[in-house]
Amino acid sequence: MSLFDVQPDPIERNEVFREDYLPAPLPVREEGVTRVQEGVRRALRQQTGAIVVRGPSGTGKTTIARRVVDADVDGSPDEWTYFEADPNNSSYREQIQFINRLRSGPPLSKTGYARDTVLTELARELETVVGPHGIAIDGATAATHETLIRALLSYVAETTTARIAVVVTTRQENASLIPEEYSVEEVTTFFSIDELMQILNHRIDCGCDAERISPEVVPLCAAYGIERGDYAHSMLDVFTRSAKVAQENLAPEVVGKHVEEAKTRLKDANLMSRVRTLDEHSVLVLYAAGELASTGRTPAASATLRTEYESWCASIPVEPLSRRRLRDRFRRLCDDGILTYEEVNEGRNGGRYREYSLVVPLERLQRSLEEATAFSEIHRTIQW
Repeated sequence: MSLFDVQPDPIERNEVFREDYLPAPLPVREEGVTRVQEGVRRALRQQTGAIVVRGPSGTGKTTIARRVVDADVDGSPDEWTYFEADPNNSSYREQIQFINRLRSGPPLSKTGYARDTVLTELARELETVVGPHGIAIDGATAATHETLIRALLSYVAETTTARIAVVVTTRQENASLIPEEYSVEEVTTFFSIDELMQILNHRIDCGCDAERISPEVVPLCAAYGIERGDYAHSMLDVFTRSAKVAQENLAPEVVGKHVEEAKTRLKDANLMSRVRTLDEHSVLVLYAAGELASTGRTPAASATLRTEYESWCASIPVEPLSRRRLRDRFRRLCDDGILTYEEVNEGRNGGRYREYSLVVPLERLQRSLEEATAFSEIHRTIQW
């Protein structure tokens, strides 16, 4: 094989592996679609009501909602309003955004209204709705969307003559988004490894040269989706990256080692994205933790890690943080899954303290620090 040889991409239809792809029929999730459609019909018969689709990320909630919205079946709404919720927005801003989805005229501005005025605008827009109508709120959280959903349902039930069914998807396991009197149906989504494998096999049949996918690839990718906790999202991500690795290596088929390489790249990318959000002092703590780990001095007591951090500060130079503010950096790095700690209690003489260790491999940390930080002068000096 020459330097200029090119191996075709095993994936022939990239759109099949996007998260927004809607195959027909829908593997594994047709029962969920049917239950939501039946709930919508019941809600319309009683004027209003809500159907909740609840489950972890990557378990088909959005897919079910979009299939219900797109389906043309007996008893379904004449028209749907689909609202992609953003839990990072404030409750106030999400109410404005939702009203603008309902509006046919100029949108409301995002600020400048009293909260009572916003709810009045919501009522005014709902008065223009002619039923039967469906509303899908995809990705709701209790903190951000409960007020909107409750106001929507109560207003429709008490004031309008329109028949409106509301479908809400949420990742929150125990959030009470819907008042009991309006709850029509609740569907819980989850994927077993066998179901994930079924989904991936279906997509491979639709979008790949299946003969170029080794049998070991599908269970490895499905297991990765479960390991990561976002199921189909991570499964599809690692599969497409595995195919890219195989193509780069001019391999005739995608095999297990390509999946392992893709997993490594994903972990590198994930760590790099977290490192990019850190301030300079958190980065210096990571250099200190890396230095201690490379010389066999971890787990390291918080005082030891602080001393090493201060030595890196002196090499820049930059003024070290106070102990309290430095503890905040330690806590952030633990929350991000880069550091971990154990509580140590040595009694009256030794006292209580924490011992810190790196969660990520030293080599991966080194690559991320080199790519994602501005401390090139420090990086040139490390001997990890």
